[in-house]
Amino acid sequence: MDTSATVTLGIGSDKHGEKLPTWRGRRLNAVLHAGDIYDAPRLVMPGERIILLTHYPPRVMELVGRGKPATWSYQRVGELAEALRPIASVFGHQHDWFGRQWRRADGTLLVSPGPRGGVLTISANGETTFTPHDAQIS
Repeated sequence: MDTSATVTLGIGSDKHGEKLPTWRGRRLNAVLHAGDIYDAPRLVMPGERIILLTHYPPRVMELVGRGKPATWSYQRVGELAEALRPIASVFGHQHDWFGRQWRRADGTLLVSPGPRGGVLTISANGETTFTPHDAQIS
């Protein structure tokens, strides 16, 4: 893969047996799924950029107090996010957060795509953006 190229990923979570959405007209490098339970894979991107893909949300300051007690996020996932410093952390589990995103002070994009999914774009310089599936143009 060309390390100077933009990377475009289809992402989703919490399908609970349903199929991931299709992204008609989009050229995707890969489709990733944050699982329904116990999945914590890691995708290493060109230039050692990392996307952390877990089912459970990380316990990080940007997510604490978002309508859920801290116990709804996971300390170990938060510690992994702190250690890896990913360019994006994609997770599920919190159904009322589906389709939402937050930006950490260090620039990490936190995304809860949900079963409708969306597109995560990583530019050549490492900038990340998330477009929810409903907001995409077919």
